[in-house]
Amino acid sequence: MNDSKHGTMPPPDDEEPVAKERRSYTGLAVASSVILLVAVVGFVASRAGIDRATVEQRVREAEAGLNEMLKPRGYQATLAYDDLALSGGLFSRMVTLKNPVLEFAHPNPLSPYNGTKIRLEQLSFVPGDSSLQTAEITLPSPVEIINPRHTYVISGEPALVIDVAAQEGERSWEADFPASFSITRDGKEIRSGTLGEGSGSHVVQNSTTGALKKQIMLKDSKLHIDEAELAIDELAMYSDITKDEGMLSEEYSLKLDKLTPAGTLTPLGPVSAELKAKLKASEQGKLQMLEVGPLSITGEGYRVEAGSEWKFNASEILPYGNAGLKVTGARRMVDAVGKAKLLGPVELAVLESALLKTSGQDALSDEQEIAIHIERQSGGPFKIGNTTFEELAASVFQELLRPAATGDGQLVVPPAAGDMPQTEDGATDGSVKDTLSDTGDALGEAEDRLDSAIESLEKITQEPQEAPASPAMDHDGIETE
Repeated sequence: MNDSKHGTMPPPDDEEPVAKERRSYTGLAVASSVILLVAVVGFVASRAGIDRATVEQRVREAEAGLNEMLKPRGYQATLAYDDLALSGGLFSRMVTLKNPVLEFAHPNPLSPYNGTKIRLEQLSFVPGDSSLQTAEITLPSPVEIINPRHTYVISGEPALVIDVAAQEGERSWEADFPASFSITRDGKEIRSGTLGEGSGSHVVQNSTTGALKKQIMLKDSKLHIDEAELAIDELAMYSDITKDEGMLSEEYSLKLDKLTPAGTLTPLGPVSAELKAKLKASEQGKLQMLEVGPLSITGEGYRVEAGSEWKFNASEILPYGNAGLKVTGARRMVDAVGKAKLLGPVELAVLESALLKTSGQDALSDEQEIAIHIERQSGGPFKIGNTTFEELAASVFQELLRPAATGDGQLVVPPAAGDMPQTEDGATDGSVKDTLSDTGDALGEAEDRLDSAIESLEKITQEPQEAPASPAMDHDGIETE
């Protein structure tokens, strides 16, 4: 009997589960379709605004952001490229910059990176949305770094991929390093290596406060440097830069769990190290405080510990403060450095002489512990251990002027040009050519070190500019990198 007062009669008991299941599937299909449609429309809409003008604008905004980061160093970066291309469809858009070149300039022509260019064949990135605040950037190999003296080429496999993300005023860059890489200078390989899983970098920048955090990790990696090889179990490097009331505060830390050298560096033995450093500077890059330490380096039979704290004053060229150095197993350390050929015979003699002069010891021994205190009061001279800076400099120059000797005590006298061995056709012997080539490489390395020295001299000789005094000091500091 049909009970019309109460609506449609319910279905028989044996049909009710089937109908409910059908209605359930229908509802799920409709809901899923709606969600999928919203996702597709949102995804397509997010990329619909990606056109050439928008990309060019975002590229220039990225260039401006880089220059904001470089401002404390005094550098200006300019990005140029031959063409900008968009490819792909609604679901996958790719932006490609062809032959991009990033060039750095500095008002002072002696600055080390003035005129340096970074060049790629192309730079590709897949935007995450139309704002280009998120993207996946691919740096295909190779990358050329060109400066007025040398051309470096960095190659890596696979290509370096950088994930860029932005949220709540912060932007981050994260990358896994290539499994293998090589670096050449003027066509000659100078570095190569393999990097284990987990090796990479992570950078976070706050656009409001200017805070910048960096992290670099190397795990299970091997590096080849000339004839030396370094096996790294784990290396972690961190930096944290913050801004507050016109001041930059920077903190750095490094921890090396285990480094096992091979090749020419084998005598150093397994080494572990740890370092922390802090500095404060004005936003114009004028250093006011530098704190380094604790620093510890532990090798086979020796250990080096150090720490220092220095302040800088616009009215003085030299900083003032104090530092401490302790070397345990001094003889073993000097011998290991010499056998590893990190220093030549003359430099090694200078190191040993300096350790003896500043510590007041007569000779170095395997179990010896040397402690050196370095101090300078504002307006006063440097005091280094048991001697002064002037006395130490005189001792160093004395060692530098001492004639070099071979292992059997014979003096080393450079041959005159006419005494060089020659072949039958009068050409210079091949061994001499190799020697000259090696000497040229050594001079190249010395040139790089000289560049750093010129940079330091540049900072010291620059006329200090007045700036608001910090709460900790009466005057602003001298400029430094």
